Amino acid sequence: MRRISIIGSGQAGLILAHSLVGRGYDVTLYSDKTADEWLHASRPTGTAYLFAESLQIERDIGIDHWSNTMHKGQGMHVEMPLPDGSLLSIVARTARPGGAVDQRMKFHRWMNDLDDLGGRIVIETVDVAAAERIAAQSDLTILAVGKGDLGRIVARDPARSVYERPARNLAMGIVTNIKGWESRSGITAVKYSKLPFGEIFWVPFTHKTAGPSWSFIVEAIPGGALDKFGGAASGPEVVETVRGLVREFAAWDEENVGAMRYVEGDDLGWLVGAFPPTVRQAFGRLPSGALVVPVGDSAITFDPIGGHGGNNASHHARHLADEIIARNVMPFDAAWATEMWERYWESRGRHAYRFNNMFLESDTPGLATLLQASARDPRVADAMLGGNVMTPRNFFPWIESAAETESMIAAVQAQWDVQRA
Repeated sequence: MRRISIIGSGQAGLILAHSLVGRGYDVTLYSDKTADEWLHASRPTGTAYLFAESLQIERDIGIDHWSNTMHKGQGMHVEMPLPDGSLLSIVARTARPGGAVDQRMKFHRWMNDLDDLGGRIVIETVDVAAAERIAAQSDLTILAVGKGDLGRIVARDPARSVYERPARNLAMGIVTNIKGWESRSGITAVKYSKLPFGEIFWVPFTHKTAGPSWSFIVEAIPGGALDKFGGAASGPEVVETVRGLVREFAAWDEENVGAMRYVEGDDLGWLVGAFPPTVRQAFGRLPSGALVVPVGDSAITFDPIGGHGGNNASHHARHLADEIIARNVMPFDAAWATEMWERYWESRGRHAYRFNNMFLESDTPGLATLLQASARDPRVADAMLGGNVMTPRNFFPWIESAAETESMIAAVQAQWDVQRA
């Protein structure tokens, strides 16, 4: 039985651990938190809205305990002020619902279940010396530590990483008493207000104790008008700041969120911070030369703007599990790690990273063309935006060019005309 060690108890690490334990692997998960500490003494790692494809990964390995009862989202609703004072509005439906379930609740359940299924859990803050000890005892060592310092063992890939510094300063919080946008959207949607100096998102959320609620994410261009959270000291303070920003810059949303309240009884239900979107190498080496392989945020760190961080973690964990199983008794060496990583990068990683980053940029004419067409024609919004967002490779290569995007839209509309005739 091959010994797999996973350092990190977040989404990617736990999905990978459950995938491998279910196939008979000897798995040890190293976590700096107990299951109860995740539930009661931790901040959320983010909103982590998952598309239906990602929820299916959890279902396939028997760890989806929430999708039937979660606060579901049926798509996205984008609003953007135009220079003439009007408001561009897009509603894009997805074929199947997604949602954001409080990850602290998920990790608590998954850690307890992993222990019951025969996986070993070691509570330890792993530094480089501990990683050396772990690697010496393992056939393969996986880094699933997200954005932590230990993840720097795997070097940044300068050819694939677009950003050297954060493109947005971030604030996230969980709130209740949101009116919602169903009267405008027609669906429960991820609401997205795109402003000249950043973005404000409202995400259907399922809180660990409050249940159906909402999470907001403010994506502030550094130094811009939304960048007001640097000194925040509490969740209620963050909420009041967001309330003021909506009143001043996104007044069309004030009636929907004006009565919001910070989630009761959860002092840790908020975050502020910043990090650059980063792609790392296929593997790293410890000082001894032992190989370590990253997964999830340790491999690709996404800005939350496009919603692909948590989704990538799930897909990458499934990919890595499949590759480990396919390797059978062959060694987990550098050649394997490189080939495995390139397969994932080409099949999903590079498309998700590029599409996600497009929302951070102002000069992506293909995306702008798609958004404008989606505002004019709900069929385009549903089929080409909502229909592809779960599978970002479907946007490429046409979305890299305004002309190719226009041609793709015209071809899809022509096909509808033929079907209708």
